[in-house]
Amino acid sequence: MRLRRVHRRGPLDETGPRFRRFEGSTANNLLFKDVQGTSVLYDAEDPDPSRRFKLITLLEDDITSLCVAFAADGIHFTELRPWPKESASPVPGGDCHNLTFKDSRTGEYVLITRLWDNNIRVSAISRSTDFYHWSKPVEIHRGDGFESQVYSMPVFEYHGVYLGLASMFHDGDTDLPKYDSVDLELHWSSNTTEWNKVAGDASIFIQHGKDHGQYPNGEFDSDVIFSAVPIDDGEKLWFYYMGGKGGHTSWRESALGRGYIEKDKFAYYGSRNGNQETVLTTQGLNFSGEKVQLLADIEPGGWIKCELRNTGGTVVQPGFELERSIITDAGDGWLSVSWKGSSVTNLNPAGFFAMRIVMKKARIWAIQGDLYPAPTEVYEALRKLLEMAGSVSPGRDPQ
Repeated sequence: MRLRRVHRRGPLDETGPRFRRFEGSTANNLLFKDVQGTSVLYDAEDPDPSRRFKLITLLEDDITSLCVAFAADGIHFTELRPWPKESASPVPGGDCHNLTFKDSRTGEYVLITRLWDNNIRVSAISRSTDFYHWSKPVEIHRGDGFESQVYSMPVFEYHGVYLGLASMFHDGDTDLPKYDSVDLELHWSSNTTEWNKVAGDASIFIQHGKDHGQYPNGEFDSDVIFSAVPIDDGEKLWFYYMGGKGGHTSWRESALGRGYIEKDKFAYYGSRNGNQETVLTTQGLNFSGEKVQLLADIEPGGWIKCELRNTGGTVVQPGFELERSIITDAGDGWLSVSWKGSSVTNLNPAGFFAMRIVMKKARIWAIQGDLYPAPTEVYEALRKLLEMAGSVSPGRDPQ
């Protein structure tokens, strides 16, 4: 396999830069040969301009190893440098969709790669502080046996959560309707090592095109989907993905597609039973100001009401009953929540209150405002340890 640089349509500019020699000429756009599973990270914070573009890939030539390279412009990369022996490049492994990003929590470089366990594909993670010395990749996520394997999972950060675009490969029983197809699901994690589906069996993120399993008929993405992490244009998140019609290991035609979602609209809470009234209760929330907003869609004839209860969600707080709630348009799909004659700033400033949302013919995508959720027991233990060590002031949040 050869890694190419694509910058525009049209013939190669004969006056442009020269790349790898191929068939006696460097007038081509080849970056590397005999590689696969390549990822490029732009690191604007690197003090060395020659290392701003960081590349990782699996080389399969005289050696088989994950390798790195660097460039100032994203075009003229250094020669591939194999992982040092102490980093233990996985063999077999790293053979598909190696994805790197810089973890905003730790400042480390993170590699999401793939390992094999008894012929089953699993996602793995490795970390580095210099993009050359890496920790040994360890498993972080797997599907359900042969019939639902995590083939690849590009990961990105979004509002303090890690989201994974898990391409789930269906192998095993050849009689199953999804055999040899790849679904794209949305998974999430709070720490990169423990992963969950966003909505259980309803976690498909990009739906397949029509005529699944009907090759040569079918739309271009009717059987297989692999996506890259999104591009943010300020209003939408664009997902560029490879779509295929035909089985993953069979004859398949592939093409590049793209789709988008409006920002913050990854998944929603709504009724599973048509227009039936739906109740959603949050965990305990602490309010530091008046701003309380819901990102929501309300169909004609629909409505949303809110009330505040104690942390356990059992006792309604006086003045914050459903009938007192006021829902107003805050713009861009957001709705402001307030209560007639009452202010959240008058609540116990150290308390946490569950918001009970009752709705009909509506969807809730997100909650934002002058609020934060009740810390978990682990979070509280961490904060106390940091206080004892002097790393954080009493009452402050650990980062």
